[in-house]
Amino acid sequence: RGLGDVYKRQEEHGFVTHMANDICADARTLYQMNEARGKALFTSASIRDVAWWPQAAQAAITLVTAGFPCQPWSSAGPGLGAASPDGDLGQWAAALIAFVQPTYALLENVKGILDPDKRPFFDAVMSSLQDYGYVTSWRITNARNTVPQERPRVFMHAIWPWGDPDAEIALSLIHISEP
Repeated sequence: RGLGDVYKRQEEHGFVTHMANDICADARTLYQMNEARGKALFTSASIRDVAWWPQAAQAAITLVTAGFPCQPWSSAGPGLGAASPDGDLGQWAAALIAFVQPTYALLENVKGILDPDKRPFFDAVMSSLQDYGYVTSWRITNARNTVPQERPRVFMHAIWPWGDPDAEIALSLIHISEP
């Protein structure tokens, strides 16, 4: 698997990638190699640089996925949480979601984001999405089914439930799967 595999999985389910963002040049190269159509726009701009956001919002977006850096939240990293230089990127991801207004959003991070000293940030991201009008839930899933290691991950779901019959179906399912 590897970076960009998400595009393949999403396209298997009818999603089309319009844009991807990563500040790491090697990651962008790998994304582009794995992005099947070769038509997605890739940017290296920081999510904090709102100048590129209108470009991301040009298409009608159904799904935004975001995995913000896990080092601030991981027990394996320095564990600085929100005090880390990248510790605010989850909030920036929530703001981008509000700007783009997709029907669905899926954010991912390590289980450490739920530790008592880091939980306020997690709660703030979820509250921001709710303040923007999204219905949210979350669950811990172990990615050992896709990588050969124990890898518990927190997946945060956000659904814009108004006016989309598919979103209403997804909303009923998300309540079933709440932790």
